Parts: sequence; C-alpha cells; structure tokens
Amino acid sequence: MPEKLLNNNLSIEKYQQNMENKNNVPVFTFTITAIIVGAALYKQFDFVTLKFEKPALAIVYFIVFVFSIFVLIKNFKKRAGK
Repeated sequence: MPEKLLNNNLSIEKYQQNMENKNNVPVFTFTITAIIVGAALYKQFDFVTLKFEKPALAIVYFIVFVFSIFVLIKNFKKRAGK
C-alpha cells in the first residue's frame, strides 16, 4: 500500500512539472496578442479628435488587450510566488 501512495505522489509531481512546462505557450501567445492588439488600438486612435476610427472594433480590441494583460500579470505573480 505505501508503494502505491509513493507512486501516486511521483506521478503527481511529474504532472505538475509537465503543466509548468506547458504554461510557457500561453504566455508567449498572450504576449504577442497584447503587442498586436495594442498596436492596432494605437493606430486606430485619432489624437486630433480624440476618437477611434471604428469604435465598435476598438471596444473588442480593448477587451482582448485587457484580458491578455490580465493573464500575463496573473502568470507573473504566480511565478514570482514560487
């Protein structure tokens, strides 16, 4: 019985290590997404009139941008806590 528990603990540790390695892909994806969407928001904003060219599209861009930044900050805090 103790051997079974030991094997389960080892498999849990391997699973956690595997999940930590897989966590790098979303970080890269969300970083690229934030850069592209942030640049698109910047390009659409008219600084003379202080308005967006396409307000509905700007709202969608803003939501995606904020979500990407949120995920990146959440991941950064998670890694800093380790």
